[in-house]
Amino acid sequence: MRVGVVAVLCLTLACSTTRFQAVPSTADLVAVRDGFVVRRDALFRELGGRPFRPGPRRPHPHYPDQHATFTRPYSYSVTGFAMKAFWLGELGAEANAALIEHSDYYIQHPEERDDHANFYWVADVLTRIVEFFGGRQPRIARRLTSEAEAKILESMWLWSKNNSRLVDAEIAVSRTWRLHISENHHLQEVLAAWHFAKLLAADDRYRARAYDDGKTAAEHHTVWTAYLKEYLRQRAMRGLFVEVASRGYGFASAKALYNLHDFADDPTLRKRAGYLLDLWWATWAQEQLGGARGGAASRIYPDGAERADEREGLAWLHFGIGRRVAAHDNLFTPLTSDYRPDLVVVDLAMDQQGRGVYQVLQRPLGLLAPGQTKSSRPLLRTDFGGIVRVTTCTPDFVLGTFHIEARPAADWSPISSQNRWNGIVFAGGATMFADSRAGRRAANQMWGAQSKGTAMVQKLRTHDGGGPTRVWIPRTGVGSRVEREGWVFVETSGAFAAVRPASRGYHFGAGEEKQAGDWMVLDDDFSPVVFEVARRRDFADPAAFQGRVLAGALTNQGQDYRYRSLSGDEFVFPGDQTRLPVINGAPIAVGPGPAFEGPFVEAAWGSGVVTLRKGAHRVLMDFNEN
Repeated sequence: MRVGVVAVLCLTLACSTTRFQAVPSTADLVAVRDGFVVRRDALFRELGGRPFRPGPRRPHPHYPDQHATFTRPYSYSVTGFAMKAFWLGELGAEANAALIEHSDYYIQHPEERDDHANFYWVADVLTRIVEFFGGRQPRIARRLTSEAEAKILESMWLWSKNNSRLVDAEIAVSRTWRLHISENHHLQEVLAAWHFAKLLAADDRYRARAYDDGKTAAEHHTVWTAYLKEYLRQRAMRGLFVEVASRGYGFASAKALYNLHDFADDPTLRKRAGYLLDLWWATWAQEQLGGARGGAASRIYPDGAERADEREGLAWLHFGIGRRVAAHDNLFTPLTSDYRPDLVVVDLAMDQQGRGVYQVLQRPLGLLAPGQTKSSRPLLRTDFGGIVRVTTCTPDFVLGTFHIEARPAADWSPISSQNRWNGIVFAGGATMFADSRAGRRAANQMWGAQSKGTAMVQKLRTHDGGGPTRVWIPRTGVGSRVEREGWVFVETSGAFAAVRPASRGYHFGAGEEKQAGDWMVLDDDFSPVVFEVARRRDFADPAAFQGRVLAGALTNQGQDYRYRSLSGDEFVFPGDQTRLPVINGAPIAVGPGPAFEGPFVEAAWGSGVVTLRKGAHRVLMDFNEN
């Protein structure tokens, strides 16, 4: 988005010019960034002296018939305990014993070792333990015994020899967009293949051994290094991750970037990993309020009403904002990383008021390439993604919607279309969003249109696994709920919001969410849902906001729903889903355009050149440079 458009948006939403009392100095931002060490050390101190308690090995909680024994909790318990013990210099004998037992288990149980729910999920921490505390040039100190290190390397060898497949490192056709199982699984698997090969190639016992394909560890490491360099460049070129803004899955992908940044011998790979981490954090920072990210997201599961994000604990580490959480599982890799965000990212994260009111657009990939189906390794379409992710950001709320066509579910990669989330995140963490899942997950369930503080969304007739259309109405962090003339109104300390079905009525029903709130269930399953949200400061009181909303015209003409929004925009929403929604006479954009667009993050599609800016800070990241 260009400055002129941002200015119009700010005027329409009564954009605040309030900033910090004083512009934060470079020293201020450096102090925030360097405070990571103090916060990290505090989390490790909390773990001091705690004995080892092994996690369970049990059937998979969601897919017991599709997996071998689910051992990930056990592996997390071992690697987490070993990392904290070695980091603090305590309980070394217990940590080494636990690592030996862990390695023996995977050496003796190939089904669990090779199952994609288990072993490679801890590859990031396991390799980090060897790099930090192993016998060959330890980064910190030698605390891993020779026996434990030998067992770890043997388990890595057994996994690598038949799971590291160089045919999957092909770049010319896939451009790295042929993903195995899902995006986070794919990157974790590739990271394991790359990092295990690095360690095996440096060990005399494995240096000359051939994998099942006849290649050595060094050859595998070379090929995967080239693949990962292109992988990182492609994410900057084409809208970042497919599992966009996903809570746990995004974190599971990004932890690989920390290891690449910390341990890559190739300087280009190391530099690009740092760049992509800055981009990942910048796109988060511009859409978060107090550490809670807003905006449309994919793969948000039923217990996610409050949009809790594993990254919030990491945000506390990097920026001192968000929820403070204990060190656990995936957190040990970024917790012990040398990566620190660029100061422009720190400024974006810290200056919630100073960022003002603006809109950002992001175009991630999501469509399958022609002829592809939902296989375990489908190829994504790379000329454009078919998605424009629209986010309106203010200091008091963030509203986000996916702009897409009403396509068949088979057109989409499931990791893009699964459990898409469109709605509002308020300052303080409360949320209001539309949903239409029948169970734990659905695909291609909703589409929508958004302008400024208004969104209209609707259940797609081409859904896969959809259920009743409903809207989550929070009870925590909001005032009394008011129902007037078909609308439901809520208020927070900084915002007013309203929602209604475009046709017929609604009733309230119970849901499976863990947080406090109610489901507003639509009587007409395919009625569009209208959201209005505005800053509280722009209205004298709740009655003034309600009066303005009630004055808006909402009519139904045939299959079309026409609505004049709080900001004066004219929506025409095609209830029959035969064409795109129209805003102010123009169909919503779903086609090619910039990969990132907004006042703080910009990149032309396919360029691999990203600009981050905030105040006096500007960073140009060229992913094409070696």
